[in-house]
Amino acid sequence: MPAGKSVIVDPAGDRPVPVRRIQVSAALRADYLDPADPGWQTRFSSLHSFEVLACRADCADMANFHSIYTSRPDAFPSVRPWPIAPT
Repeated sequence: MPAGKSVIVDPAGDRPVPVRRIQVSAALRADYLDPADPGWQTRFSSLHSFEVLACRADCADMANFHSIYTSRPDAFPSVRPWPIAPT
């Protein structure tokens, strides 16, 4: 499994399902008090890039997944909103 958070989508049935479009959001989560994922989020800690993996058989084993798309490293860029103070 790649570093960071992940989501697995399992369409119903046992036949391959064509995927025409994948949409990814870099929106921050609303509930910072969620015990499953505590802590604050900022635009600097949010999603910056992503990878899409797929499998054809025995998808319960993560070793059977392969990369079908990798975004640019700065697919969701963020910049400092103000200059940093000189040191």
